[in-house]
Amino acid sequence: MPWPDVHREGLPAPSLGPLHLNPPPPRAAVPPLSHHEIVAIVGPLARQGRRVDLDRSDRQERVLVFHERTHGQAGDDYPELVESVTLRTPRPGSFHLKRTLEAPGGIVARAELWTRSVEDGVRALEALPPAAQFRRVSGGWAAFHHALDPDPEVPPRILGGEVRVADRLVELDAGGAAGLPADLKIAEHPDGDADFPDDLLAVLGRGWRPMKRTPTGWKSTVQIPRREPRRSEQVKARLLRTAEHLEEVFTASPEAFHSRFRRQRWTVLWWRSLWIQMGVLILAVSLILFQNQTLEDSPWLRMWVQVAPVLLFVGTFFYSSRDTRVMELPRIPGPLPFPAWERT
Repeated sequence: MPWPDVHREGLPAPSLGPLHLNPPPPRAAVPPLSHHEIVAIVGPLARQGRRVDLDRSDRQERVLVFHERTHGQAGDDYPELVESVTLRTPRPGSFHLKRTLEAPGGIVARAELWTRSVEDGVRALEALPPAAQFRRVSGGWAAFHHALDPDPEVPPRILGGEVRVADRLVELDAGGAAGLPADLKIAEHPDGDADFPDDLLAVLGRGWRPMKRTPTGWKSTVQIPRREPRRSEQVKARLLRTAEHLEEVFTASPEAFHSRFRRQRWTVLWWRSLWIQMGVLILAVSLILFQNQTLEDSPWLRMWVQVAPVLLFVGTFFYSSRDTRVMELPRIPGPLPFPAWERT
């Protein structure tokens, strides 16, 4: 049966229904923490002698901050520390515990977890001693950030760390998805930095990528394994290796950097320019083949013409995705044109 002419007959137009799904109703707002709730959830922490710092807590945001504690230096295990614990409960039955340990100089180690039981969370924090989050390095301390699990059978995971080298804060963040490299940041020196060579870290090996300048310093990426426990082991090892390398570099002159790492810098250039080398190789082979044959006479030449662009594209993507995120013409390694690492 045909639709009636609604305009001529004055009938209401048929409804075709809504054009989109209505959003679900908003979740009911969670009320602020009451005195009764605070007393109920802080028991495991209170039994350790911790007291809620009401001035720094935010009951409206359901965040409790506890009074700080001080730990004296324990030899080579860890330096003097200021410990702070925060308990956040965005909704009843869900808790986020976070412990920060701050060393002199502003280096901070963090340990945190989500749990349904505050008692299990406190037990997990206590199972990770401060000595496990610090390592003495030349000129100071390195601190590491851990993700914990309320299940005592699950070992802590290292999500990153930080260390101060030559008045520059070096941070490694490995909290991304498995398979992604860790982000490495180097803060600028208080007096400013010279124009560092972008292979400053890449000379350590293919696990370290070329650096890029940022408004606040420098950034790079570091390759790490996908799976635990090797992932956490490599996060720790590569931060310590980076700190050791930077300490050696910054205590020497820029001229010494080029002299010491000349071979490694040329190796980095070789890998970074591999896509150019592949293109030149394919072009050279094509020219040699075309000198003696034509497309009509040689099926091998026709196949080469069809396959070569694919090889170039696949090879370029494969190597550029592992060594540099963009195609570029890297600079030829040479002596650095500045006398000091700080801006003069």
